[in-house]
Amino acid sequence: MLLPIATALKGLDQRLLYTLTVFVSTAGLLLLWRLWRFTLLPAIRPDEPKELPYWLPCRCSSEQDLLSLHILLNFSNLI
Repeated sequence: MLLPIATALKGLDQRLLYTLTVFVSTAGLLLLWRLWRFTLLPAIRPDEPKELPYWLPCRCSSEQDLLSLHILLNFSNLI
């Protein structure tokens, strides 16, 4: 089963192989971290409050704050 994958990877450029290795390693570490943090750790410590997984916690409010700052600075130039 792994032989076709190994022969396919043998023909790839060295830079592409390095990029693929970094990508697969990063994705694997992220998957292991998520599994530990949100699946195994709550099972080990059931009395602690559960943490919900999220990727970008304050994205919408940050955009609104930046937009408000931009409007404020433009308004201050008119005065």
